[in-house]
Amino acid sequence: MARTATPATSPRVGDVARAAGVSAQTVSNVMNGRGRFSDETRQRVLAAADQLGYIPNRSARSLRLQRSRQLGIHMTSQDLDVRNPFSIALLRALIEAGENVDHQIVVFTHQRDTPPEPRDFAGRGMDGYVLFNSGPQDPRPHILAELGIPFALLGRTAPDLPQTWVDVDNRVAMARLVDYLVGEGHRSFAYVGYQDDAYWVVDRLEGTRERLRDHGIELKDSDIILGTFDGVKNRVRHLLARKNRPSVIVHSSDSLAVATHELAFHTGLVPGRDIAITGFDAVESQVQLDPPLTSVRLPLPDAAARIVGRVLTEIEQGPTRAPGVLIDTTIQFGGSA
Repeated sequence: MARTATPATSPRVGDVARAAGVSAQTVSNVMNGRGRFSDETRQRVLAAADQLGYIPNRSARSLRLQRSRQLGIHMTSQDLDVRNPFSIALLRALIEAGENVDHQIVVFTHQRDTPPEPRDFAGRGMDGYVLFNSGPQDPRPHILAELGIPFALLGRTAPDLPQTWVDVDNRVAMARLVDYLVGEGHRSFAYVGYQDDAYWVVDRLEGTRERLRDHGIELKDSDIILGTFDGVKNRVRHLLARKNRPSVIVHSSDSLAVATHELAFHTGLVPGRDIAITGFDAVESQVQLDPPLTSVRLPLPDAAARIVGRVLTEIEQGPTRAPGVLIDTTIQFGGSA
């Protein structure tokens, strides 16, 4: 039977180790975000620490390691818009991932049309940074690399920069979605997305188009709608009113798919019955859809844990030159397709 600390003493690492059935070094590593452990081991250690009321001495440890145990999450202020559920969901997952390894998360923002500068990162006392919505042309990884500040990100970096990224293969994700839709009998498709040159925007469209070709289906230019959110909505309204409307509309994001779902109801169409609608992200929306949205799901908790783990490795071991990591997606079936 594991021995727990007495009320008169503060619990120590050894107490947690005995309660969790692991070594003191394992407890230390879990609490400091070091090493690789199974989820079961990590959760057992964290549960034992919580039960005993064990609180790591953050101040002493930070002083010893000359670290703040704080990670900065850098994002545009537009990413915090409540109409952007994906960014909000990812931010929550990153905060939880930081808490799981005893690191505080501090959010910094800048305007999308204002290029970030070195002073946006240097001198803030962060051990490292987490970035998202990042691509090869993003200046932030260049700035951080030049400053020698560890970072990791959801997205991609340029080939000459540290490949400390975690991402999904958008083309493969869309190909899998197309396979499902074709298997359901759909032969006429439309595509709705934002007008943007970001690689993930391009890959989602091209992944859809290429996989449809593999099935002998041509996605016509007239059935591709790209633009701003409001501009897309106006064109989708006309698309839904067409006598020869497609049987399914594939969207590059949930926010656009939700708008189409609502427009369909307003025009007397029932999603999933009269027209199929799919999204991409599969995050909780403020709008409760009926039927729920069928969407490509990104494993956000896993992605966040990997990103935080990668930046901590960079902090503790220096530049690792490790390659980027692709994680898999699944389809969340909701009834809209």
